[in-house]
Amino acid sequence: MSDPIFPGKLFGTFKDGVCDLNYYQNTSLAVANNTSLVAAVSGKRILVVGGYAYSNGAFTQLTFKSASGGTALRSYAIPANTVATPNVQFCQNGLFDGFQTVTGEGLFVDNSAVIALVSLVYLTYTP
Repeated sequence: MSDPIFPGKLFGTFKDGVCDLNYYQNTSLAVANNTSLVAAVSGKRILVVGGYAYSNGAFTQLTFKSASGGTALRSYAIPANTVATPNVQFCQNGLFDGFQTVTGEGLFVDNSAVIALVSLVYLTYTP
């Protein structure tokens, strides 16, 4: 697990202060390992700043990684959709707890048990 990234520190790390804000959504993320979510961009990092996930049935575990088979960045337990709050929000409660890939690597995920809906807000930037 990497250290938390604070917004003031983050924007100071952008080369020339330039970054791209993007959105990703997959309404039926299959049960599989090493599923590509965001393609690698040469010389850039992918920084997830928010998002959420819903289970399409039973409990599932999502593990976000830098590159296929790469370093685990964050892992989230997603409750079954029969519970009162069947979702997990990333960077919740106003806390900035983003995670980022290694420079030049894509964002991948392992989904352990059931189809899930995943939405992410992310930046791409040159460190």
